Amino acid sequence: MAGVIDANETPEAAAIRETFEETGYQIRAPRLISKFFTSPGGVSERVFLYFATVTDTDRIGKSGGVDDEDIKVVQLAIDELFDRLAHGSIEDPKLLIGAYWLQDRLQWRRPATS
Repeated sequence: MAGVIDANETPEAAAIRETFEETGYQIRAPRLISKFFTSPGGVSERVFLYFATVTDTDRIGKSGGVDDEDIKVVQLAIDELFDRLAHGSIEDPKLLIGAYWLQDRLQWRRPATS
């Protein structure tokens, strides 16, 4: 999801609102992964990248965005995400950062094998 932070809105609140508007999922307490400029020195656009876990019960609205937005929700198995990551086929830097973060978190939680 992506969007603009409205006046008097926190980045976290914007993430919650945009997630609902674009996917129909209600998230709570998104976790900040990182915040960064898209091209330091070139543009002032700043990205706040969040993670939230969702289940089928969290989908309480319809997806597709609002007004003239035409958004399609794509579900991707985690193994396919990591395969695309390994093969360099992800070109969106936000998705790259999020995927590497998730991969690292999941590896950190796995018990060591002998």
